[in-house]
Amino acid sequence: MANAVGIDLGTHTVKLALMEGRLGKLERVTYALRAVPQDEEGAPDLERRLEALRLLLEGLEELPGGTWSAAYPTELASLRTVGLPFTDRGQIDKTIEFEIENYVPFQLSDFVLDYRVLEQLEGRSRVLCAMAERGALAALLEGLAARSVDPRHLLLDAEALASLAGEDGTRLVIDCGHTRTLVALVSGGGLVDARAISFGGRDLTLAICRGLGMSWGEAEGAKHILELGEGEVTIAWDDEATEPQPGGELPAERVVRDALGDLAAGLRATLLAFEERGGAAVESVVLTGGTAGLGGFPAWLSGALGLPVSLAALGEEAERLGDPGRFALARCLVARSAGLTSGRELDFRKEEFTFKGDLATLKQWAGIGIAALGTFCLVAAVMFGLRHHQLSGALEALDEQIAAEVLETFPEVSPSAVSTPMGARAVVVEKSTEAVARVESLGETVGGVPPMLTLLKEISESLPDAESARVEVRELKLSDKSISIKAETTGFEAAAAIETAIKRNERFASAVKGNEKKRGDDLSFTITIPLDDGDDEGEEG
Repeated sequence: MANAVGIDLGTHTVKLALMEGRLGKLERVTYALRAVPQDEEGAPDLERRLEALRLLLEGLEELPGGTWSAAYPTELASLRTVGLPFTDRGQIDKTIEFEIENYVPFQLSDFVLDYRVLEQLEGRSRVLCAMAERGALAALLEGLAARSVDPRHLLLDAEALASLAGEDGTRLVIDCGHTRTLVALVSGGGLVDARAISFGGRDLTLAICRGLGMSWGEAEGAKHILELGEGEVTIAWDDEATEPQPGGELPAERVVRDALGDLAAGLRATLLAFEERGGAAVESVVLTGGTAGLGGFPAWLSGALGLPVSLAALGEEAERLGDPGRFALARCLVARSAGLTSGRELDFRKEEFTFKGDLATLKQWAGIGIAALGTFCLVAAVMFGLRHHQLSGALEALDEQIAAEVLETFPEVSPSAVSTPMGARAVVVEKSTEAVARVESLGETVGGVPPMLTLLKEISESLPDAESARVEVRELKLSDKSISIKAETTGFEAAAAIETAIKRNERFASAVKGNEKKRGDDLSFTITIPLDDGDDEGEEG
């Protein structure tokens, strides 16, 4: 099934160009078409063309999917070229509507405006503006929606056809359709100006009907078998047309050539206006449209304009179906749907006519984003809970270790007093305060420096510095016979270093290390220092 579709609501036939393939690469294009009922009363209106579209879609196996593009007719639009004294895109956006109001005789609020920068030079910009009446836009889009068609792009038809002119030089793309002839001036691959002339193949059929008294069907048949002949008609630039007198001329050919005089005059005036405004001479013409297949028409057009004329190349599939020029607009639109164009074309799907499918896609992605955010929050909550559990367990283990250390240091303390970290801290503070009070009391009873404090000072000075061996004294017992120290250090080597350092003091030379026990990463041990009878007669403290 197609993933890119271009739709041409022509007044003679409604055409679809369908393309399958990956984005950005044009695969084989196929076409589907359905004739629009005709009569002499008037050109088919929008409703009749939309009905032909409905029947065309019903005849397909299934409604094509993917991106659709449609065209807005140039004859219903207004084009203006304005100059601005700056090049900043933001400034152009802000001022273009105010600037264009000076050029148009109607209320700009009734129109949808789109623009494209044609040229920027020496701090100035030349901008092509296109305006479409809101009511006509609404009628077209609503009619398409009623047939289950919602085009992402609604291009100006002259803008779409401009891609047929190539990237170089200045050319005309002339699309001779059933009810109008569209003339697009293209320079450097981009549309510069456009005009729709109210003359097409239908006018030639009517001329045959009225000139020869034929029915509509007979006139259509006669038109499609005639041959104008190369070089038989020349339109002079002084408005004097030569009167051809070809031998064996059929009546229908004579009537058609006479009717084409009006078209030649309109084309000539348009060409002169383009060259006057644009300043560049037109080099050649690219011809397309259903009427382009009329016998001898390209040669007639070349003679009428004095320019080389070539038919647009639209591929083998269009050639196989006959009258390939009638598929030109649909082919250009499907290229836009497939993303094969610059993407800067004048497009009227703006403001309240913005393609709603874009909003639906945005909502879809927003839903995906919300779901992803919810998943992220859930995973974050689970990870937070897991980490909280791990840290809580570690904290409980530390609390238990603190309680065990306090109880080991102060066996007389009740376990309930150290059941919380704050309780353990209170016990340590209380015991420390008691020890300080006892020391102060001892200082009051002993004159000068108390012998016991002198002894403690010597022991402290005998210990190695913290860099050599870390020692944490857990218990210190003093008596008149000995000093007993219970401590912890980092290992056996550190314990030996502590013992050696203490023995360097002659008073403690008899110190003995013992009871070494490994406790996790630490080593607990005891050092007993015998005292001579002449030493301080202190009590256990």
